[in-house]
Amino acid sequence: MDPTANETDQTSQNHVTSAKNVPVSAPTRAASWNIAAINNNPFEYWITNTDPDYNELMQGVQEFIENKDCDVVIHEIFTQSMFDELLDELRNQKVSGLEELEAFWNNDYKKRMAIRGFLKDKTIGNKRLSSMPDRITNTINLESGDRFTRPTAINSYNRGSLDSVAAWWILWKDFMFHTQVQVSAAGRAPKPPDLVCRLIGPISRNKYPAISPEEQAISVPLQILCLAILDAIFVHMLNRVQPRWEQVRGQICDALIANKAPSVCHIISRSYADMDVVFLQEAAAVFVRHALSTPELHDKFFVLVPWDLDGKRDQNSLILADRRRFKEETGVQVTREVQAAMREAELAPGDLVAVSIEDCSGARWLLASFHGDSGGLATRPVLRALDEVARSRLPGHLLLAGIDANTLSSAKAGDVQEVAGFCTFLSGEVGIESVWGPLPGPGVRTTCTSRTFLQTQLNKATPFTERSSMTQQSLKDYILAYSSQVENIVDVMRDNTGRRFFEEGRVLPSLDFPSDHAIVSATFNIIVPTPEQASAAAEAAA
Repeated sequence: MDPTANETDQTSQNHVTSAKNVPVSAPTRAASWNIAAINNNPFEYWITNTDPDYNELMQGVQEFIENKDCDVVIHEIFTQSMFDELLDELRNQKVSGLEELEAFWNNDYKKRMAIRGFLKDKTIGNKRLSSMPDRITNTINLESGDRFTRPTAINSYNRGSLDSVAAWWILWKDFMFHTQVQVSAAGRAPKPPDLVCRLIGPISRNKYPAISPEEQAISVPLQILCLAILDAIFVHMLNRVQPRWEQVRGQICDALIANKAPSVCHIISRSYADMDVVFLQEAAAVFVRHALSTPELHDKFFVLVPWDLDGKRDQNSLILADRRRFKEETGVQVTREVQAAMREAELAPGDLVAVSIEDCSGARWLLASFHGDSGGLATRPVLRALDEVARSRLPGHLLLAGIDANTLSSAKAGDVQEVAGFCTFLSGEVGIESVWGPLPGPGVRTTCTSRTFLQTQLNKATPFTERSSMTQQSLKDYILAYSSQVENIVDVMRDNTGRRFFEEGRVLPSLDFPSDHAIVSATFNIIVPTPEQASAAAEAAA
């Protein structure tokens, strides 16, 4: 197969053949899709939009940021009186470290230039001082099923006008310090309601070594300050560039945010209802409720969720399993066992779900869905742990996994996970086969994205004129099984349209495909161990 060809020509693919004289299951169909739940900023990625106001706005933001004459010191936007009011609110919440915070403000932050000294400062990004609190408070999924958004330009906020920094500040203080929310627990026992500001936790140097000991000690109030500065700068800039920016944002939000979960459910039920398993990554906890309340999905699939499903960070891995193929009542959560077997990395809540389950023929499966860290360096430790649990504790199980490995086509050793090295690891160390074969061709990509200048990582921004040619294209998504258990892999497909068709060079997301990852799907035969083989495996494990 030439994986760079249009997927409609890939149906004859059969890169794994076998003449093993052992039982073979019915053809198994699987799909894997990172639905990118945290992309709550409608302006984060370039999209195709014929509205001239959109193009004028996005080009204007780029020009504003690149024009040094537009830059001003932070205290001219987020003023001293605003900082004083922020301190009062933090004192009322009995937050510690406020003297140190005031020193950081007076000696550093208030004197910085808004664009050059803050938005473009890579160290703030490395320390997660604005991106972490933004992720937690940008869009909060509530236990009631509603969504609650922070007053900011970089989400779908619509409960008041942000036509000036002064108007924004009144709304922002009320949201952060006077609003209680009950975060969605997705069916688990919910925590009591709490103020939004109390959702923000400390940043650890163990995980983010760029942060200094002094910053770590006051990381909660420092995050709140940096978040306020970030939001103030964006509101200031947008009102200078395009007075109609809130209307433009509303149009995008309807397609990519407000209706995102229903759109994902529609794509799966319309185009992937024939799958036996659908692996999902980076799903919001509230997506579980949408899936269960969508008849076309609920009638076909049941949902397997991680034990540590996280409604705050909202980057959960899920598994949709066919009710006709698998017995829901036989599912046993083994996510904890896999996590305990990991020795080289630490996972965030919800990143992994692993379940032992029986199918209707009596065969036992180990199904797993996983979302890798930003550099992909946790992917190998997870698969090593999954392999250890499968061989030592679940002998005779059929392994099937869908993952976003976060691999890149080229990378410096040690920095990120590189595709070729990852594929060598699969076959050489854990005996796992990818549907892409031993070494995918250079044209196989499952992501194609370009960031705008209206987001928190300006070092990754792509100019308007280069938004199509300078995309980040990588193969990140895989469907995996043990090489000894799989054969006749066919119909390997990518889909970036939601219609089981791949359009080469299409920038993601789009208004009708609300994710920055293509869907991967394949059909294959799973080789079921004979009773003798299963018995031998159990004895070896014992």
